[in-house]
Amino acid sequence: MLKKQEQDFSQSKRSFSSYNLLNSTVISNDDEGTWYSVQLSVQSNDSVQLSEHKQDESEQSNVHKHNYSVQLSEHKQDVSVLSSAHKHDESVQLSEHKQGLQTPSKPRKAGENGDIVQDQEMAFSVDIRILTPKISIDQLSGFNNTGNVCIWPSEECLALYAIKHKELFVDRKVMELGGGQTCLAGLAAARLCSPRSVMLSDGNQDSVNNLGKIVERNPGLNLDSQLYRWTEPTNHQLEGIFDILLVADCLFFEEGREGLVAHLHHLLGVGGKALVMAPRRGDTLDKFVSLCSGLFTVEPVEDYDDDVTKLHNRLVQEDHYTPDIHQPKLIILHKKL
Repeated sequence: MLKKQEQDFSQSKRSFSSYNLLNSTVISNDDEGTWYSVQLSVQSNDSVQLSEHKQDESEQSNVHKHNYSVQLSEHKQDVSVLSSAHKHDESVQLSEHKQGLQTPSKPRKAGENGDIVQDQEMAFSVDIRILTPKISIDQLSGFNNTGNVCIWPSEECLALYAIKHKELFVDRKVMELGGGQTCLAGLAAARLCSPRSVMLSDGNQDSVNNLGKIVERNPGLNLDSQLYRWTEPTNHQLEGIFDILLVADCLFFEEGREGLVAHLHHLLGVGGKALVMAPRRGDTLDKFVSLCSGLFTVEPVEDYDDDVTKLHNRLVQEDHYTPDIHQPKLIILHKKL
């Protein structure tokens, strides 16, 4: 799947940008970007069926034309649609799996007591908007701006982890920090995991404006969005009110790391936990873990998803894939009593 797909891709180490785990459909374009419906497929055993791409070579050669891209292509639609929708070097694309993520004929339904009843296989979706880049990549690459570049693999894998571990979120107050322009992990949790509430946040105002539109586009969820920066003083009104925090690929910049640890501890209530997904990137992950050790019990989770592990094992021999900067690692932080 990905091995074949990436052969024509740039030799840059930044060329790998996605595990392509979630299926999607183009909905529409507006003045700000492109709307997609992202399918979150669920089965009765709470697993997501993932399989290899078996697209022909002509489709694969047209996909992944841009660095900093995450592919999102329309179900059973020519991949060329995305080429016309995003003619930018910093464009964001997500490509689909054509098998293994099947959509059922029956929707979710309620039981006699209002409980949710799952059919043998259920499919849910969320709508997201990918912003059309309006400034240079140099401007986008600074602190608080990286979430405007693309949906990073860590966000993708964290969303998948939430989908497969719904029990962690049931009746919990959840917040995603630094979730960029989509907060896909928090959005997936809101849609599938029956939380009490979910707050989507980022430190970039453009991203937050987009999150507000995404919240409006996904009604009926206990969902909100706000600007939140851990480089600023903590807000006493938010102290200890969250049960679960989601953090995807927010450890790269040295100047924000200590503040992030302090804010995670401040926001979490007693018994709360933070799910942190990020690649190693040299010693950045180790430095973060070291900072956390005094305030949290640190739980590294090895092989947190079989499908991600299988894809990683296939990609690891490819020149464009470097585990140190591409393979998301999962750390669960448990707030000490």
